[in-house]
Amino acid sequence: MHSGTINLLVTTTDSIFYKVVRTTYESYLADGSNVINQETIIAKYMSGQSLSCSVSWYYLDHVAIPGHVTDEVHYILAHFNIRERCLVVYNSMIPKVNKKPVEKTVTTFSVLIHLFMECIGFYNTRAGIDFNQGPYAVARSHPLAVKFAKGVPQQEDCDCGAFVIAFADHIIHDTINGISPKLNIANYRDDLAVCLYHHAKKKQEDGYKTDVEEPEKPEKMKKKTDVEEPEKPEKEKKKTDAEAPEKTEKKKKKDVEEAPRKPEKKKRKVVQEAPEKPEKKKM
Repeated sequence: MHSGTINLLVTTTDSIFYKVVRTTYESYLADGSNVINQETIIAKYMSGQSLSCSVSWYYLDHVAIPGHVTDEVHYILAHFNIRERCLVVYNSMIPKVNKKPVEKTVTTFSVLIHLFMECIGFYNTRAGIDFNQGPYAVARSHPLAVKFAKGVPQQEDCDCGAFVIAFADHIIHDTINGISPKLNIANYRDDLAVCLYHHAKKKQEDGYKTDVEEPEKPEKMKKKTDVEEPEKPEKEKKKTDAEAPEKTEKKKKKDVEEAPRKPEKKKRKVVQEAPEKPEKKKM
């Protein structure tokens, strides 16, 4: 695992992004460009509105995109190099997985990504890109270029998910060109587990929060407090007002019933015993 400062302008997507891209691509083949609009989840990912720790692609140079090869039950990673207008595919099962399903998965990215970038106005606002020469000197409707990385480490077990994380880790830290073909994925898993454990402990002990989480949580807590606080006193007050007279009335009735009984018994006892003593003395 890498640590330290990240110098690249980079972000990632998640598995939900690919699922949405896949279903949108199927709709695109059926309905055409009607599915390309700014209200879709894909456009919101690109605008930095879907992931809590993401930023808009306007300001980035790289995006690490995990993809699921449905027919092969296998995960791959697509590295979108924005400046080169290219997708570089990292696959940890090159000789064992049929190439056509992988190409089909990558095609969904290469076709839709540039269409949505056009939709959100990327090409009109992005600085530092020459649209007259180089990789962007093509029709904007042209799909992204696709390259398959060679010499990348290969899995021997069901480790494609761990390899995808390792590829993304190296891309983010700009060390992907130096990744070892003999990467020990077992050791990498252990390093990843330790890294996640320390990150969780830091959040518990230091109260670590991301910049995006901080403004959201107080708003939710504030709304919850505003609704609940006035309700509790009202319920308690009503309950107290309703129960108070009942208890007082019961207590009064009890006092009224018990109070006269005690003096009556004492009075009768005194009246009966008083005349007996003087009669005996006269005789």
